[in-house]
Amino acid sequence: MIEPLIPINEPERLDSLASYEILDTVPEKDFENIAKIAAQILNTPISCVSLVDEKRQWFKSMIGSTIKEAPRELSFCGHAILCPDEVFIIPDSRKDERFKDNPVVIGEPNIIFYAGAPLVDSKGLSLGTLCVIDKVPHHPGKRQIEALTALSNQVVSLMELRKSILELNKANAQLEIDNKRKSTLLNDIHHRINNHLQIVSSMLNMHCDNEEEERIRSVFKDAQGKIASIALIHEKMYHSGEIGIDSIEDHLKTLIWDMIELYSVKNITTDIRVEKLEIGIETIVSLGLLINEIIANALKYAFVGRGSGKLTLHLKKYDDDYHELIIGDDGIGMPRESVGNKLDRLGRELIGIFAAQLEGELVRLDCEGTMFSLKIKKIESNP
Repeated sequence: MIEPLIPINEPERLDSLASYEILDTVPEKDFENIAKIAAQILNTPISCVSLVDEKRQWFKSMIGSTIKEAPRELSFCGHAILCPDEVFIIPDSRKDERFKDNPVVIGEPNIIFYAGAPLVDSKGLSLGTLCVIDKVPHHPGKRQIEALTALSNQVVSLMELRKSILELNKANAQLEIDNKRKSTLLNDIHHRINNHLQIVSSMLNMHCDNEEEERIRSVFKDAQGKIASIALIHEKMYHSGEIGIDSIEDHLKTLIWDMIELYSVKNITTDIRVEKLEIGIETIVSLGLLINEIIANALKYAFVGRGSGKLTLHLKKYDDDYHELIIGDDGIGMPRESVGNKLDRLGRELIGIFAAQLEGELVRLDCEGTMFSLKIKKIESNP
């Protein structure tokens, strides 16, 4: 076994990694979702977001294993970070002098195949990898490697966005002491967050345009829709300071028409009716992401073979404790025995998460096409 070398820029690399304040934090769904997609694309049982610090590799997300960290000297990722400009691929570790007698090869977890795309920050420092692992040899194709690289870039963008949000929280605490700095700091952070969102969206669009496999194109396009939903709210909050009662309907209309344009579906009409409701920003974020998932599913599947269609979204007061969302389409419908039959597995999971965040349960209505009802527990009371 040959232990990985220490990069010549190791002090700067460790300082950059520490600046993200991400080591030893709890799992986060966004990182887990990217790891899941990587495993699906490379067809491996194990994938992870791995960060390499001074003495160990620590896993921000781990799919297919329960390992939380591992010694750096035994890690494949320790070798991968030495080459920040390329994906580090070991088709069969048993035939590689560096790894053939490594304890993680001859023993659990029996790493035979490894591919790691470095997580490179804006200074060119490799902080870790997005990697996939299997117990059998693999010879990944060019498009699989390109997709893994694209996803590793998304991990870095998520880390940057997470870092910006942490900085925003710290800034807000400081602003309670020195309010005069508020305008300058918020303006800077807004542009940073907006820039990161635009970078992620642009990269997804580029890879979507260059990708021939429809399944992978769909993954990239769905991710674009989620980013657009978050960006809309962020932009509104930056310019006006809040999502007002009068602006919720405009926000939801913009979201749906942006999605129609994103999925390039023709001859679609909308029936969007929103009562004047007081809804908190956290509710708006989860609601927008839930609507994104359901409308994306409709645009992909509901109007296949039809020349036109209609999307419906009604948001109204239900009683003193709940609002009600009615959302769906007049398309070809889904089999009654499985509401999620036409939704990809990840989409079903996300819809369940967003519905739970809204403290509601999505119910299929008995009508033409596919229509759902969701009772949303009020987070804030009307004055």
